Amino acid sequence: MSQPLSPKLSAAPSVTPCSRLHRTELGRWTEIAERCVLNNVTVGDYSYIQNDSNLMFTTVGKFTSIAAAVRINQATTMWRPTLHHFTYRPGNMD
Repeated sequence: MSQPLSPKLSAAPSVTPCSRLHRTELGRWTEIAERCVLNNVTVGDYSYIQNDSNLMFTTVGKFTSIAAAVRINQATTMWRPTLHHFTYRPGNMD
């Protein structure tokens, strides 16, 4: 389990020096861990993004935890995202 970036959190965002943020807004009590890349992202209050994550053109809500090595980059508009197998194995539906 990851340790907090600082022993005591504060209302000011906590970002490691090796992370890169471009056009990003951080809410209060937020943490951005090591080697993260955020481009055109809004992060809500009390949210955390763990190591090696890459987020682009998205909004992260309040009280959200994003695991390590997650990539969020919506290149196309998704009107019905799902993990159900009918999207990639439609021939196996009976």
